[in-house]
Amino acid sequence: MKPAVIETGYLRAQAPARALTQAEIADSIQETYLVCFEDGKHYRILSRHLRLYGLTPDDYRKKWGLPDDYPMLAAADRDHRSRLAVERKLGKYDRSNSKPRGPYVIKSKVQAGDGPAKPKKPNPRRAGSAGATKSTEGALLIAAAPLRVQVAPRFTPTRPRQALDGSEGRAMRPSPAGPKPGTGFGERSD
Repeated sequence: MKPAVIETGYLRAQAPARALTQAEIADSIQETYLVCFEDGKHYRILSRHLRLYGLTPDDYRKKWGLPDDYPMLAAADRDHRSRLAVERKLGKYDRSNSKPRGPYVIKSKVQAGDGPAKPKKPNPRRAGSAGATKSTEGALLIAAAPLRVQVAPRFTPTRPRQALDGSEGRAMRPSPAGPKPGTGFGERSD
């Protein structure tokens, strides 16, 4: 199956195929780069570059008569990626002592079509299920009654507090610098 190539109308023209010698093929594989036979330039990752010509790696190998194991990634990059994978322990996850998958994972796989759908077993304790007992059938009537929700009272602030100095209409406001020393609360320092 051939992967889809995005047709932008700007694909580069392919070079005409010719028979390559073994020396040309061997010289095109270097430690830090690969030589593209389409344009003769050096690339670290050849498979990305081939998309500009509308070629897949298999098409490229077939067109130029390259072996099936011809690399599409320079050896230095391959080794660097391998070292990173070993440092990060990718592929070394021990599944023997891992947690079992939760029902949400199984449910998502079934919805995605990745796994077989498992029928649910009826719960004999749940009201309304096929295995419900007579004692749980009365719960259906209670559950069918409308619920009364009690709303908490709204908080309304009270009127502002009056000053403790005996004046009725004036609220006590502190001065910007704060009370002066020697004055008590509610006393004016005018």
